[in-house]
Amino acid sequence: MLADFSSVLAFTVKVGIESEKMDHHPDIFIHSWNKCKIIISTHSQGGVTEKDISLAHAIEKV
Repeated sequence: MLADFSSVLAFTVKVGIESEKMDHHPDIFIHSWNKCKIIISTHSQGGVTEKDISLAHAIEKV
């Protein structure tokens, strides 16, 4: 949960930038007015891969 809607938007942009750098793109959902849900998996592999874990670590630093 973030402070407000603007903070959620800023967070998703930062996540998008990190995702683009890694060429690995999660599903990002903004809901309510201050919440964001991110789902990371490698669809072509049918689950979680090392690339997903690397992206999750990068997102944690955002």
